[in-house]
Amino acid sequence: MNEAEAASIERAFWLARADVYERRLAPEAIMVLPGSAGILTRAATIEAIRQSPRWDDVSFESLQITRPARNVVLLAYEGTGERDGGKTAYRARCSSMYVENGEGEWLLAFHQQTPL
Repeated sequence: MNEAEAASIERAFWLARADVYERRLAPEAIMVLPGSAGILTRAATIEAIRQSPRWDDVSFESLQITRPARNVVLLAYEGTGERDGGKTAYRARCSSMYVENGEGEWLLAFHQQTPL
C-alpha cells in the first residue's frame, strides 16, 4: 500500500456509509473514539456508523505512513472533517492500522482519535 492508496482508503472511512465498514473492517477491529463513543468493537462500530451523520468532506495534514511488517501499515495524521455545508467541523489527531488479509486487500484493524 502506498501513501496515495492509504489516504484514499482512510478518506473513505470518514465519508462512507456502513457498507464500506462492513467490507473493510478487520474481524478483530477496535476503534478508540472520544467522548461517549469510547472503545468499539467491529459490530459496535458498524452500528454507530449506521446511526451517525457522515462527513461531507475530510482533509489530512501531516500524514505519516510506516510499515512495521510486510502485512501491516500504520497511518498517523491530523484530520479535519466537515459537514452541514462547512458549519460543523471536527479536528483530531488520528492513527490507523491496516492489515493485509492474505488476498491483497487491506483491512482496518485499529483506529484512534484525539480531538484537537
